[in-house]
Amino acid sequence: MEISNRNGISHALWTLLLLVCLCVPAAASPPRLDNAALRQALIDERFELLERHFGALHAATREPPGDDRPMGAALAAFSTTDPRLERPLSNWIERHPESAFARAARGRHYSHLGWAARGAAYARNTPDSNFERMQAHFDAAAGDLREAVRLDPELSAAYAMLIGMPRTYRNTMTIDDYIPLVAYSVGSMASTLLNQLIGDFITEQLMRFLFLLREVVLGPPPEYVEPEDFSEVALQRHPGSVLVAWQRMFRLQPKWGGSIDEIETYLETLEPMMEEVSALRPLRGYPHYVRGDEARRNDHYQDAIAHFDKALRHGPEVDYLLGRADAWWQLGELDAAIADYSAALEQSWGAETLRRRAQVYQKQERYKLALVDLDAAIELDPLAPRILRDRSHVLSQQFRKREALADVEASLIYDPENKWAHDMIRYLKHTL
Repeated sequence: MEISNRNGISHALWTLLLLVCLCVPAAASPPRLDNAALRQALIDERFELLERHFGALHAATREPPGDDRPMGAALAAFSTTDPRLERPLSNWIERHPESAFARAARGRHYSHLGWAARGAAYARNTPDSNFERMQAHFDAAAGDLREAVRLDPELSAAYAMLIGMPRTYRNTMTIDDYIPLVAYSVGSMASTLLNQLIGDFITEQLMRFLFLLREVVLGPPPEYVEPEDFSEVALQRHPGSVLVAWQRMFRLQPKWGGSIDEIETYLETLEPMMEEVSALRPLRGYPHYVRGDEARRNDHYQDAIAHFDKALRHGPEVDYLLGRADAWWQLGELDAAIADYSAALEQSWGAETLRRRAQVYQKQERYKLALVDLDAAIELDPLAPRILRDRSHVLSQQFRKREALADVEASLIYDPENKWAHDMIRYLKHTL
């Protein structure tokens, strides 16, 4: 008697079908590439591989609830000053002119170069030439990112980068802005000597005269350029995008012209989506994070810690951890700072976080650990000025002065007018 299933298909036929399924290879799934592998694939110009990888990430964001953070993390592979990337990025665009991913990748790279060119000093202590170089990179980035969203309006990561990248120059300088800039330019020793010789009041009047003289000779400083705001379009197209939401929050901070009230109002609009998109829920801590950041910048470190603690109750987000780590560092609680920097690195292996942790190791005189972190940071971002200067400082303390000199000279590529770097070069050349 023939054994059949309930649909009348014989047992022999089911066996044959099973054998066929086992023999036919499954469709190859895209390889999972970490950021180092993505950069190497770009350098090797394996553009088809990159297209498949980013295509798979993009497809995943369309399946609700679509978390677009993996796409953002993959594009971060190109947030580096590595000079080997620019030509293959352009070749990727040339060979795949309709690829939104290629445009977004180069946009991310140019944006990072803009931040590197700006430098890490306060605006009043930053030369105009730094802002000019920053603006040139940001303009190039914005061009690529606009083209990316034209090619694929569903690419929320490109919108997020456009929102988060401040396409501004610098606000019109006032006399009160110019006084500390002149003091910085002439150097602290000269400024102190002036104060001793002629007093604070006369020194300030001299600075005011220099400001007026500058305007007569050079003309007024460049005006503030209002950035084109992509927030409304992005929020309409991608209301549940995690990347867009985080960048929108970033732009709503008081230091960028927003307010806590605006942040809390925006949070209310996100609440209905938080049930479905769990990755949005940590944003509930963002008002506490902003209050903590303001307290830290005003040297109220204990208050800052309390605010960051409240933010972290909503999730161990990297920004929250880094804010608290910086406050611990400024309080002198070095072990606590290392713990938070390490927790942040477990989530996102980044050059700037490695640099900050290395600073703490250096303060503890754990120079080998500091160098391990700085070496890793430079591998990720080989021409980042601040990281190169920090490693130069540690190397000089270890009497490795030729290596220290090479690093500090390389730091001038993106920050050519940095006073500390030029002073360090003179010192190292004198002592070699």
